[in-house]
Amino acid sequence: MDYSSLAFQGYLEKTGLSIPEAEYVAKHASFSGTSYLLQVAEMMSIVGKKEAKAEASRNICLTNIISEDKQESFIFMKAFISVISYQFGDEADLEQQLTYFSDKDECAPVLQDKNMMIQIKEQFIASKTVGSRKSIWSKFLG
Repeated sequence: MDYSSLAFQGYLEKTGLSIPEAEYVAKHASFSGTSYLLQVAEMMSIVGKKEAKAEASRNICLTNIISEDKQESFIFMKAFISVISYQFGDEADLEQQLTYFSDKDECAPVLQDKNMMIQIKEQFIASKTVGSRKSIWSKFLG
């Protein structure tokens, strides 16, 4: 794995995603002809330094939900929920986050699977909790 993928994996772990899942997402994510770190750099000029990692990660996770493989879609959905929940902390809303998946056919089997939805809700709660406990420095520096 290259340095950019490792940085992406590290950010996913920081948001509360488990190490094996973060590693899987980092290894299997397509970065659309660029790298995670380049996407973060591009996002800095759009959303600022504080939100750049979250926005780049969110875009990568969302654009990689293209597989007909239910398990792979589930892991990328879970990573997306982890990033958004961490980013917004106490203000995170699961129902709002699930609307990102409503128009994707690849997400329908996951949304209908009770066990997978329980795991997504658990990830939401865990990442929201971690996000609400960010230190004062991470709020300023990202």
